[in-house]
Amino acid sequence: MREKEFAKSGSSEVYFVDLGRGVRAVFKPSPKFWRARRIMPFHDDASAERELAGHAFDRAVSGHMVPVTVKRKIDGMEGSLQVWVNFDEAADSAVSAASNFRAEDRLTVMDYMMGTHDRSPANRPMLKGAPVAIDQGLAFIGKAPHYSFGIKAPPSATEISDLSKYGAALRSFRDLDPEKIRSAISPFLKAEEVEQCLLRVKKVIELRAEAMKP
Repeated sequence: MREKEFAKSGSSEVYFVDLGRGVRAVFKPSPKFWRARRIMPFHDDASAERELAGHAFDRAVSGHMVPVTVKRKIDGMEGSLQVWVNFDEAADSAVSAASNFRAEDRLTVMDYMMGTHDRSPANRPMLKGAPVAIDQGLAFIGKAPHYSFGIKAPPSATEISDLSKYGAALRSFRDLDPEKIRSAISPFLKAEEVEQCLLRVKKVIELRAEAMKP
């Protein structure tokens, strides 16, 4: 590691890390390393563990939207390290020619399953017409942050139940195995958070079945 630079963040303490050879990453320490400093009004539940859970969930459902995220210890602080991706300056959401769904709609369905708060344009930048989910710090929490003004709520079951809009995106999630997901995210989350997530996954499985009917 060549450099660690503090970066402002709304939900947790975040650093940009220069790994050398033009590779950068985002390091988010676990809350126990920064909570006492209170540099910003962080949410108590925002954590590196949620970043790791988000990446594990993405891989478990074949989402392919979360950059590689691993657990690392830097300068004595344990946390998550996520590869930085160079995003497009401006791009519209791509439409899959094969499945006819907007890539952004697919992220909406995944954010519903993860219970992601605050999925703003800043943390879903576009790369080649597809959104990249770069901040899962407020995923899986099951409740609004205490500083909820301006924080976007997660997508609702009612919203994604609009099959005319989300049907194709729902059908695109072919690999939804609740036990596989449980195994993937359990190391990083509380038991009740895992169960709440699995309830949302099962709802998506139901909606997907409806969307697949002729």
